Amino acid sequence: MNPNIAPDMFPQQDVVNKYADHYMFIAAIKFILSVKSGPFAEHSNQLWNISGVQSWSKINQGLIKMYKVEVLHKFPVVQHIIIIYFRLYRSFHNN
Repeated sequence: MNPNIAPDMFPQQDVVNKYADHYMFIAAIKFILSVKSGPFAEHSNQLWNISGVQSWSKINQGLIKMYKVEVLHKFPVVQHIIIIYFRLYRSFHNN
């Protein structure tokens, strides 16, 4: 991220307009601001909480931890669904 953009600056409309074409994260914030109304802290509470973190490296670390918990650790559930799908597929095609 640009060293001129502190984490507490990304919800600001002028920062979003200036950097949305350069950073995917800021472009995502721009989209959220275009489809949501009201205070940013109310409609995007998790992102608002992220804006309170002191550095981008800490935000990165936190998002990776969240991804591991919410996606990677839930892979066994998805794996079982895939196995069931293949069993059903095989049973339909064997008859």
